[in-house]
Amino acid sequence: MNFNLPPVVQRSISHLTHKNALNILALCIIFMTSLELEINPDWPEWMQPEWLRGKGVEFGNFETIITPTDFTFIISDVVFLFEIIYGFVQLLPHYSKTELVQEGVSYWFFAAAIADLLSSAFFEMEMESPWMSLLSTLLIGAVSAFMLKILIQQSSSSSGAGDTGGTGTTAGTSSSSGTSAGRGGVKTHTPEEYWLLRFPFNLHAGWAISIFMLSLNNTFVVGGVGPVVQAFIGAFSLIAIGGITAKMLFFNGGKPNYVIPFILSLFTLGSAFSFREPGMEDNLAGWVIVSLMLLTVVVSLSMGGASVYFLYHNELKDDSIDNDNNSDQFKDNVGKRGTTDTRIDGDVGVGVASGDYKGGKMDKESASSDGPTMV
Repeated sequence: MNFNLPPVVQRSISHLTHKNALNILALCIIFMTSLELEINPDWPEWMQPEWLRGKGVEFGNFETIITPTDFTFIISDVVFLFEIIYGFVQLLPHYSKTELVQEGVSYWFFAAAIADLLSSAFFEMEMESPWMSLLSTLLIGAVSAFMLKILIQQSSSSSGAGDTGGTGTTAGTSSSSGTSAGRGGVKTHTPEEYWLLRFPFNLHAGWAISIFMLSLNNTFVVGGVGPVVQAFIGAFSLIAIGGITAKMLFFNGGKPNYVIPFILSLFTLGSAFSFREPGMEDNLAGWVIVSLMLLTVVVSLSMGGASVYFLYHNELKDDSIDNDNNSDQFKDNVGKRGTTDTRIDGDVGVGVASGDYKGGKMDKESASSDGPTMV
């Protein structure tokens, strides 16, 4: 007896590759390491390892200068939620074989999930040896590197807009000819492609960098360094986070990244509030705590404010000005050509001179404009 899948399912599967399947497997691994399982005293310890109790429990146990409040770890849940959306979307025929998925994400998401799983496993053994903590930190650093690799690959991947077969032909928002070259040579993509296929990995990259800094500080704590050294390492970490933010906003190949600095800002803001938790004064003098708190608040607000400001100034404001200029130019053209022979284009409801039409459609070259895009 032969069992045949429904035609709809067969057509859906025909668009998938092994990379699509690995993305789903990666999500399963991340889900497993993100579970917040309750401890059952009747179960043996080997059945409830710490790395299966959730990222908030795992990293919240770090007694470092920059350990954020527990509420900050909700960012991890937000990241996973958007990656679930990506996992579903990349199975759809329209997106499954686009360059953003096949060449942009490729095997890197799966590699990041494996590194994340191993880092959690080694973290549980850190009390046995500081080297385990170092190895866990290096693996978290690998997760950050894999996420950044995805961002770099996706920024140079062709858009799949307008290609219903999902082959990844270039079709951006910058011109009517189907090219996708944006500012600084970076490919532009449709808003749907950015939010569904790229934004989740921007979130994950920012969070992975934050956790790497936290784990690095924890490695020194496990190694037994004194409070003064911990304070210097914490301050250095904040400066490094500020440097990463500056790189992303000002030196990112002509295309600023606003998401990573904003995630780093939220992380450092959570770190600032953690200085008020009980027990901090047992390790550090009061003036040191106040100084580090002020430094953390300044770094956090500066990064968050800069991200929002440059997002508005570089993307939203420029786009609004372009639309106003296009509207003024459109009115001038109508006034020069006359309005005697006008047509209504679909649902737009705008009467335009017949000279703006070719074959009954508006000439795209006269109507195109660059929309805001983000790396």
